Amino acid sequence: MLTLMTPGIEDYALSKSEKHNNLLDQLMKETYDTMDFPQMLTGPIEGQFLKMMIRVTGAKRVVEVGTFTGYASLSMAEGLPADGKITTLDLNPRCLAVARKYIEKSEHGKKIEIIEGPALESIAAMDDRTELTD
Repeated sequence: MLTLMTPGIEDYALSKSEKHNNLLDQLMKETYDTMDFPQMLTGPIEGQFLKMMIRVTGAKRVVEVGTFTGYASLSMAEGLPADGKITTLDLNPRCLAVARKYIEKSEHGKKIEIIEGPALESIAAMDDRTELTD
């Protein structure tokens, strides 16, 4: 795993963070084993931070631009209430195939909607969607 932090800091932060679940561990391994730029993966520290931010802000709706393999989406979905929703946008079918696989396996997957295509077009189309404004 590529790290740009001072040696020891990431290990310390991981030791003080909530551990990610087995599904996210499998996703991280598959991403590093199969993707061209696995360092784009949101990792355990960032994932737990995103999950915490969702909880402390009381967010119910999230728009994520750039799904990659779905680690951040799944992390944030864990922090959402049962009626929460993430709309995640990505263009890369190879990345989305991995993301879909893990989203389908997750108990929180029902909270995630993937829109495949150019993000600017997808965002423009969302202006007409009422479920994002309630």
